[in-house]
Amino acid sequence: TPFEANIEHTVEVTQTILDLPSKPTSKTFTVHRVMLQPLIVVPASGSEVGYDVTIEGDNGMRGAMMQLHDSQEGPPLSDPLELLEEGKWSIQLSGLELREYFLHAQQTLNGRDSANSAEHRLKVVVPPPRFTTPIPGGKAPRTSKIAGTGRRTARVEVWLEGATEPLLTGIEVNASGNWEAEVSLPVGNTTIWAFQTFVHNGIPQRSQPNERLRYKVVPAAPFIETPTADDHVGRRVVVSGFATPGDTVTVTLGSGYVQTPGNVASG
Repeated sequence: TPFEANIEHTVEVTQTILDLPSKPTSKTFTVHRVMLQPLIVVPASGSEVGYDVTIEGDNGMRGAMMQLHDSQEGPPLSDPLELLEEGKWSIQLSGLELREYFLHAQQTLNGRDSANSAEHRLKVVVPPPRFTTPIPGGKAPRTSKIAGTGRRTARVEVWLEGATEPLLTGIEVNASGNWEAEVSLPVGNTTIWAFQTFVHNGIPQRSQPNERLRYKVVPAAPFIETPTADDHVGRRVVVSGFATPGDTVTVTLGSGYVQTPGNVASG
């Protein structure tokens, strides 16, 4: 008969001879759950990760306390995490050092420890910066802001596809982990990427490049100076305004009539 785990049970026994029962005797006992060996699933063993990484696993036991340890160094890498569900679990690690880690997970339930998970190897490397502006596949004017996130105090270097020198260099990542710079680019399809560098223990560290960001640089919208809103005009009217010198401006009426394009002179 299966017994409910982790609670106290009592068994009572009597024996009978010639229809005469003995005095009963009893004993209490507790059936413990079989402790499951945790599994570390994500990231895959041997992966390169940044300073902050989420470790995901399986074989968790509801009510247990899960903890991550460094197999080579004593102190735990995480605070104990109480598992509210069976199965999958995740623990966030932050501020890891630039080195190789050999991790294992262990869970504790009712004072009983599980076996350690299989050893899991991760290498902490300098992560690349990220772009937040512009967005992939988006559009930006000729003069626009390039912005992103990175490691605090690092310096970001942005490259333009086809160039032999950096497009931007020495952009400082602020205390909030953000960076930005203004750039002027020609109209057309544009591809950029970025690195970040910083000094760790007196040694300069340089990240791998981030993923290529592809977007389109487009002319800025022209400004119409005349006629002004609600002006009364005749059958012929001059439309004028401001735009980028050298550009061509095309005027379209609401009915779809297109006036012959006009060139922008001094602006």
